[in-house]
Amino acid sequence: MNIRTRTFTMAVVIALSAGLAQGALFKDTFGNNIVTNSDTVTGFWEVRGTGGGFSVIETGGTLEMTTTSDNANNSESLHLGSVNAQSDFYFFNEPRTFSADVISHGGTASPIDHELRFIVYSEGGVYAFQANDWLTILIQEKNNVYVQEKINNAASTITTFSYSSAVTHFDLTLSSSGWSLDLTDDNSNVSTYSGSHNLTASDWNHATGAYAAFLAVKDDGSGGRTIIEIDNFVVVGPDKGTVITIR
Repeated sequence: MNIRTRTFTMAVVIALSAGLAQGALFKDTFGNNIVTNSDTVTGFWEVRGTGGGFSVIETGGTLEMTTTSDNANNSESLHLGSVNAQSDFYFFNEPRTFSADVISHGGTASPIDHELRFIVYSEGGVYAFQANDWLTILIQEKNNVYVQEKINNAASTITTFSYSSAVTHFDLTLSSSGWSLDLTDDNSNVSTYSGSHNLTASDWNHATGAYAAFLAVKDDGSGGRTIIEIDNFVVVGPDKGTVITIR
């Protein structure tokens, strides 16, 4: 795994982001107040949840995913996933970069007990984590970040690393053989991690497409409530320019 750290000034981020929306293969700014609709596609997303209670809303241009159970040891998972496999998400023919702003992790659960997961996956199961093949990043607030894969229904962790600051943005690039992950923290520092994966096009259930999902998870532990906010989800290909979003 390769790691490097760099810092962007806010002025540079805003200046370079002007052309991103025009070149994106897909985007959802979560600003139309309809959770299931992307910026351009009606019924693009579906919402599913487990546990004692949850809510997923768009408010003030932000997607807010909240688990509402206050019972200890009551694991919950909220799932916002694409309804259909998307050719624009398929990364075996050419790389794809998936980006989003993570506005905040909050609520009353302890940091290690609530998580944001972003998953690119093949078809299978009600929830993304039940699919036969996937690659996911799992972000705990001011704790650990995991990069994990699942191949033919066998899940494993590719790497894990400590992240002491709150993550405010991620850029995940996937190709047929590798991954690269940029994480921006609340001080605008950007750390880059990269490595290989073992996913193959022949194992992927969709030969020309992929699904994507955000999951807000409150694991077994201290109980309490988890709030995760997401904004500016963008997918670009190699001919669409640098992935930088306004934040």
